[in-house]
Amino acid sequence: MNFARSVWKILVAIKDGLVLVLLLLFFWALYAALMLRPTPGMVREGALYIALDGPVVEERARLDATALLLLREAPRHEVQTRDLARGIEAAADDSRIKAVVLDLQDFGGGSQVAMERIGAAMDKVRAAKKPVLVRSMLYTDDAVLLAAHSTEAWVDPVGGVAVTGPGGTQLYYKALLDKLQVRAHVFKVGTYKSAVEPFLRTEASPEAKENLTGLLGALWANWQADVKKARPRVDLDGVTRDPAAWLAASGGDAAQAAVKAGLVDRVGDKVAFGKRVAEIVGADPTGSEGAFRATKLGAYLADRPEPSSGKAIAVVTVAGDIVDGDAGPGVAGGDRIADLIDQAAASDKYAALPRPGRQVSRKVGAGCRQHRARARVGRRHGAADRACRPVRRGGRGARLCREKGGGDDMASGLAGRQRRSVPERARTDDGHQCRPEREPCRRARYRRAGGAPAVAAGRPARSRPGTADRRGRRAGLLS
Repeated sequence: MNFARSVWKILVAIKDGLVLVLLLLFFWALYAALMLRPTPGMVREGALYIALDGPVVEERARLDATALLLLREAPRHEVQTRDLARGIEAAADDSRIKAVVLDLQDFGGGSQVAMERIGAAMDKVRAAKKPVLVRSMLYTDDAVLLAAHSTEAWVDPVGGVAVTGPGGTQLYYKALLDKLQVRAHVFKVGTYKSAVEPFLRTEASPEAKENLTGLLGALWANWQADVKKARPRVDLDGVTRDPAAWLAASGGDAAQAAVKAGLVDRVGDKVAFGKRVAEIVGADPTGSEGAFRATKLGAYLADRPEPSSGKAIAVVTVAGDIVDGDAGPGVAGGDRIADLIDQAAASDKYAALPRPGRQVSRKVGAGCRQHRARARVGRRHGAADRACRPVRRGGRGARLCREKGGGDDMASGLAGRQRRSVPERARTDDGHQCRPEREPCRRARYRRAGGAPAVAAGRPARSRPGTADRRGRRAGLLS
């Protein structure tokens, strides 16, 4: 009996050991997959093949291993604008690269600025007398903008082009809230606040419509100008003004309609497109039908690293919504951005830290956190010191940062706009002054100022100090 117990214990120990080894192997494989990077030395003579199977972003979002295990689908493959543009531009003067090929089959789009940046890189390749070929099943606005800068744009026979322009829809909840007998308490400063209109109105206000019309009209005009400049023969008027007649003129064939409008050049499936590329760069004998000799973007960037001579210029990317905390990359966490600026300012590795234009954070806490870090950078590069004064405006705290002899652009814009809108008595010094780095702005002491009053559901609130803040935290939306 004792012998059987000993054998059983040995078997259980072996089983536990094997389970532990398998778990370690699993997590090691997961870590290796997440940290896998292309290795240099894999560039083949032929085409630079770029399969955009996701969105083009300014900053790639961080992949959390725990969240990755819980996802029901594969995460989006994001491509950074600067990496994509750098790879295309490098191919212009690389003798190994005979052509650049963009596959937009699963393209997730990107900002208009990013598309214009990539289009300029494609123009550089074309200027070097190298063809740029693009294919897709369905071209949307962003894909059309890239295709306009190509030498040959191909569309699948069952595909086409859908130009919708900028815009979208907005839900308004006022009628629903009235039926449910729910009253929305909205606290705001200022006359026009379109962000809270869905809770107070059944449609957009005339001011909001005017604002959106101006913004989207400018984007649409820039998009059309870019496409027409790259492809002068394109017929955008026929495509956008009467799309039904445009399709009917081609017998309902969307692919042929796109060719006649000058949006694309040729119609063909993926195999026909591959054979066309193989005519230029050579076929891949080890691949399937329509395969051509090519190097993928990741391997090419690994083979062509960025220059590292001299001191680098530190660039802190602020992409996504500005929020408090350490969120990101992909989201601009105020604490994380400020820490990056602090590290760049304290390090001797960087020659400079560029300052953005007149942009003000919509989050006061996150904005002040970044503001203090940038103030230290300004002093490091010889900018004059600043003094910050706390100001109470309509139940919300804000900080005016005075500049002595120039300095930060963001501080100038914030101080200038608030000084013009706040009465003189709101800027009276109450003896509490601080330097930008002494304490968080959100913890500073405030005094009541005679600024714009808080508004609760369209009516002035009581002027007792702090009332609007307390109400907003309890039961309202603070904008």
